[in-house]
Amino acid sequence: MKHNHFTYKELLSFGWLKTKEHFGYLISLVVGSFVIGLITGGIPLVGNIIAGLTTLAFLAALFVITSGKKPTYKDLLTPFVTYKVTLHYFLASILYVVIVFVGIILLVLPGLYAAVRLQFYPYLIVEHENLNAIDALKKSWEMTRGRFWKLVGFMFVIGVLNLLGLLALGLGLLFTIPVTAVAYTELYKKLSPHHNTKAETVSE
Repeated sequence: MKHNHFTYKELLSFGWLKTKEHFGYLISLVVGSFVIGLITGGIPLVGNIIAGLTTLAFLAALFVITSGKKPTYKDLLTPFVTYKVTLHYFLASILYVVIVFVGIILLVLPGLYAAVRLQFYPYLIVEHENLNAIDALKKSWEMTRGRFWKLVGFMFVIGVLNLLGLLALGLGLLFTIPVTAVAYTELYKKLSPHHNTKAETVSE
């Protein structure tokens, strides 16, 4: 399969650049998401639904930022223009949880493997509103072929960065969350055939 080449440094540098460029906007999204989660997180089901909707809105803004455009708060509503994105996202999320859960019950490692390979389904659904849940999961699986360990490594790096942000009295998260979120969206674009311009062949 063919993918664009990427390095952790490249992705994080891009994340830092865009965070500086849109700092106020991104901080408002992080704080807003935190407040919403704090208010609704303890409410069974409702909290999960609100968290999902917040994720879709945040991803829509990240796509605008990584495309080089200036984001607006109106962009947060893009996923909700039609019911398709929301419906497909929640259906895919249910399937994702079931697949990962079954994998963990079986031997743990299959569940973790599936979690990494299928993780880009929200990005795919936000970008392609007509993409159904099953196809989004399939495309994520295809996109990540041959990249498992490199993705695990990047997830570890991002986890460490956000942990450091948390240890810095929690205030560091105001910087690390936007940087890593932008970097991860750029990673998705690097892996997506739709965005590929310079491809390279990799083995499974």
